Amino acid sequence: MNILVVSSGSVKIPAEFGGGIEEHVWKLSLALARLGHNVTVVDRCYSTSDKCLEEVSGVMVRRLRAPLLRGPKISNKFARHLYALRSILNSIIFSLYLSLSKVLEDVEIITSFETVVTFGLAIFGGRKLRSKLFYVYSSPSWPPGMFLGRLQRFSVRPASILTVWVLKHVRGVIAQNLDIKKKFIHQAGVDPRRVAVITPGVNIERLRVDIGTKHIRNKYGSPKFLILFVGRIHPHKGIEYLIKAAAILVRQYNIFDVKFVVVGPDGQFDAGYRSKYRLYLQEIVHNLGLESFVIFTGPISRKDLAESYQACDVFVLPSLSETYGLVVSEAMVFGKPVVGTNVSGIAMQISDGENGFLVSPKNAMAIADRLKYLLDNPEERIRIGSNASRAAEKRDWKNIAKNFAEAYINIPATFY
Repeated sequence: MNILVVSSGSVKIPAEFGGGIEEHVWKLSLALARLGHNVTVVDRCYSTSDKCLEEVSGVMVRRLRAPLLRGPKISNKFARHLYALRSILNSIIFSLYLSLSKVLEDVEIITSFETVVTFGLAIFGGRKLRSKLFYVYSSPSWPPGMFLGRLQRFSVRPASILTVWVLKHVRGVIAQNLDIKKKFIHQAGVDPRRVAVITPGVNIERLRVDIGTKHIRNKYGSPKFLILFVGRIHPHKGIEYLIKAAAILVRQYNIFDVKFVVVGPDGQFDAGYRSKYRLYLQEIVHNLGLESFVIFTGPISRKDLAESYQACDVFVLPSLSETYGLVVSEAMVFGKPVVGTNVSGIAMQISDGENGFLVSPKNAMAIADRLKYLLDNPEERIRIGSNASRAAEKRDWKNIAKNFAEAYINIPATFY
């Protein structure tokens, strides 16, 4: 099949830094190409030095010279609203240029991840384009700080009018968990034949390499125990409960030789401001006297991320909601036990007591208790980590790409 995979148009693909969408776009494209499909990734030019067309690891990357609105990186309320509006306009401009380009000629399947970009393609491309268009729903995509962000509650209820419109005007929808599919069907009225549940994958081969960890642990003061969180610094990630769990471990359980490393950007990767939530977390750290125990790294490179996974003793994802939570599977690839909250996306990946532990959301004490158990029992860390590694193998991108290819065939254009 001739398949076009559309980026978010906000982070250069392939990304040195980036979040779930950027990783999903690139890894899916590589895996589909390895299955023998003709795959092109469409992105935008971010600088004058960017090549409009290049082949990377067997995948053609075509970059459109769509205008990119930029602005000052100022941390105040007005600037955050301005940033959010600019992000939406950039997505619309990107989708317009793509709709008018020749890139769409002879394409059989178009796969898009970002809501506003998908909306633009569906509007500007007309019915013919929509009959080829698959929308991969991962998480609400309204930028933080925008009043429209109040609509981004689709993981709880389909409140976003724009998202519902997109769901009903594309050929197929890919949901990352069964709960989301049920909401699409029962609350948004989407034809169940047009929705497939396909989780993101992990690149087992590339991640599972021999990585030295000494310099990473040295970087954080060579602690006996290293606890890792990876994700955007956003309220729905529940990071304050990890920090409160850290206080319990240190103050109540007297585990002092430990570091809690929080990896990830403030909200959006290109926002350029320190979010209110990040400031709130740092205030908690200060009030609890944990400055020497909790480290915020900001975004790090893929290489440093892999080394951090390898170096940690336990991985924690305390999210209040999570469409999937790919970082759980990534940590599992490295044989790390995971403590995660019992929400749909995380619960899909963790079998409680076997390859990790599930705790209720907003429960710092439960997180602390599970961490203490794992830190006190190295043999359990090894057992659970080994089980986690085996579970992650089932989520290799090769298998995920096959599921996408089947969905492209099983959801015909006649359903639209």
